[in-house]
Amino acid sequence: MRKKELEKLKKPLAADELLKMAGEDKGEFIRYSHHFNNDPENGYVKYRHHRYFMAAVEGGYLVVGMFLRKDLVAGEREACMYLYFSKDDFITYDVRKGKWSAAKIDMLDYDREPGQRQEDFAYSRKRDEQCVNDFFGYEKKKLETAVFDFQCSVRKEKVRLKQKRETDRIDRVMECVPEIPAGFLAWVEGDGTYGSRYIFYHAEERGRAKSGRCSCCGADVMIEKPKRGEQRKCPSCGRAAFLHSWNQGKSVQDTAVVGLIQKMTDGSGIVVRRFQIEKSYYRENEWKHFTGWREDVRETYSMELHTRGHYEYGQFRSTGISRWCTTANEPAMKNWYKDGYYFDDARFYPGNIRQLRKGTIFQYVPLEGILRKNPGKYIKKDALLWTIKTRPQIEYLYKMKLYRLAGQYLNEEFELGQGRKPWEKLTITKEQLEDCIRHNAGWADVKIMQQLTELGYRASWQDTEWLKENVTGAGIRTLLPGTTIHRLKRYLKAQQRENETNRAVLLQEYIDYMDMARKLDWDIQDEFIRFPRKLEEAHDNAAELINERREELARLEQDKKDAAYEKLLPRMKELYGYEDDAYKIVIPEKKADFIAEGQEQHNCVGGVYFDRVLERESVVLFLRKKEDIEKSYCTVEMKGFEIKQCYEAYNRPAGEETKKWMEQYVKKIEKREQKRLEGRRKEKEARQRIAVAV
Repeated sequence: MRKKELEKLKKPLAADELLKMAGEDKGEFIRYSHHFNNDPENGYVKYRHHRYFMAAVEGGYLVVGMFLRKDLVAGEREACMYLYFSKDDFITYDVRKGKWSAAKIDMLDYDREPGQRQEDFAYSRKRDEQCVNDFFGYEKKKLETAVFDFQCSVRKEKVRLKQKRETDRIDRVMECVPEIPAGFLAWVEGDGTYGSRYIFYHAEERGRAKSGRCSCCGADVMIEKPKRGEQRKCPSCGRAAFLHSWNQGKSVQDTAVVGLIQKMTDGSGIVVRRFQIEKSYYRENEWKHFTGWREDVRETYSMELHTRGHYEYGQFRSTGISRWCTTANEPAMKNWYKDGYYFDDARFYPGNIRQLRKGTIFQYVPLEGILRKNPGKYIKKDALLWTIKTRPQIEYLYKMKLYRLAGQYLNEEFELGQGRKPWEKLTITKEQLEDCIRHNAGWADVKIMQQLTELGYRASWQDTEWLKENVTGAGIRTLLPGTTIHRLKRYLKAQQRENETNRAVLLQEYIDYMDMARKLDWDIQDEFIRFPRKLEEAHDNAAELINERREELARLEQDKKDAAYEKLLPRMKELYGYEDDAYKIVIPEKKADFIAEGQEQHNCVGGVYFDRVLERESVVLFLRKKEDIEKSYCTVEMKGFEIKQCYEAYNRPAGEETKKWMEQYVKKIEKREQKRLEGRRKEKEARQRIAVAV
């Protein structure tokens, strides 16, 4: 609709009939429910009609004028708003503001009268209603209702067309997503649900060996001395599986997240798809499993791995229709989308990667081999794409048969160092690299080797593995210097046999002991100190000495503070000291006085208030009754001559009598201080006069 064209149209003016009707409508006074007289301020006047409408068809457009009652009473014939309609659109012109608006009739902004409600019916003549109904094609509707219904239908159609444009764009992308590869579902049953493998055994059978059934191959097998939750290899298929008692529970449910990387059918890029897998076993079905899956996320990238789009399967814009949509479709559920649909860790399908990477920027990255050598490993999608795009050195880790390291590097679990040689990039020796290749080491093994190299140790693979399983990274730096791995191993094993304690607890206790021994400057080269016969007793003795040292340091620190506080005492006593027949102000002389007051009064004055006095933030005084001068009565905090706090025991406010006394006390000490300052001023002036006379 062209606004300039609409402005030229003839606008309906208020008819005499409307002016007369508005003038005759005197209204009814409505009193507010909580008032009982007819004072105009205690209610409002309710009229039969607050708005009046007229309509006319001009130049193929429907023009509706909206008139306010008070304007008609004032003799105003021009409408306050004119609503223009075509067969498929509408717009409103506000005469008073001189602005156009796309709001519906129920949302128009105009000057409402007191008591006027939106649902109050407006007045319109029969011929105006007929004009509007004929233009919109309705049978018999009130003018305002017909206008509102037409505007709603226009809005609904616009939303439908807008959503169709959006869904068409999404559908064009989804049409280029290829079908699931033939071997994908079989892989999901195997490595895709790597942790969901069980051997269900009959625990009730007698004998060391129990019969069971493998969920991977379905074969009946015999398990020697089974223990629930333990991982064993199936004697039939050789796959690792968890042991689960046949009669333990009625079902087992496992979940997994798997990813699939494919090339778009139009060759424009690649798509990364995420699937939620649910694998269920039921005893009533002899522990045979059922696998369900659903796809919930698709992300598209260019062939150079630049991000293009993120799509989620869910309800489209609160329409009740489930389909592929974008993250922007549900702004009210933004947090839910972020938590539920963020493509994070997944197990990625390797079967189609070799064919996929031909002609791409990662064509030389053996991604499928890395994934196969790390079955069941969850890998961050962003880390995977970033690594194959910017870190070609991962190829060398794979070719050196460092498969675990390659999988961890793909997942950005570590960074390679500087250097040209492979062992230099891992910051280990050449011999250690050979051990890593021989045993398919992971990053945890390499970190142990790096620490041993820094400390100047050459350890066998068995010693490296023992340190990884028994000693943390910080523990190696604490325990090893000054001894050998074999001596440390023998000592810890002997302590574990003697104390019959948890290995982790024992190790942490020994690390703590060695840390304390160094802080106490003990000679840890001495065998009796480094390897105490009774570790727990030695640990407790060292802890006691450490605590004594800390207490001694705290005492020295407090002595310094008390000395600083003592310098403030004369001035505080001079300024705040006071007593009469009823009360006495006591100035605390050290930190111990603060603590004793806090304990007796059950308040927090023994905490930070001593430091506040030292920093000149405030002054703490103790108010005592003369009849019982040794007993705490009120704790007072002052800043200058202002009372900030005055509380009795348990932080109860002081009584009225005490408050009045404190007010008089403040006036007296303030007056006393002013007199002192005046005396000093006069004394100074007298000295100056004497100096001038001389």
